[in-house]
Amino acid sequence: MQFNGKKLGEDVKTKRAIKMRISLGMLSLELGVSPSTLSRIENGHEPDINTFATVCEWLGAKMEKYFTK
Repeated sequence: MQFNGKKLGEDVKTKRAIKMRISLGMLSLELGVSPSTLSRIENGHEPDINTFATVCEWLGAKMEKYFTK
């Protein structure tokens, strides 16, 4: 299985910036991760498993959504 960081990043950015209209800083406080970590996620980088789980929970998405066969 392959991680689809691009899809995760797009989903985070869409929910954060377009739907909720909040900054990286505001979201980082809510999730307990640094703004630079969120920026890397939005740019397609794979987060550590704990951050990934937290972000998926915030998105209301299953982790499996971000993996392809």
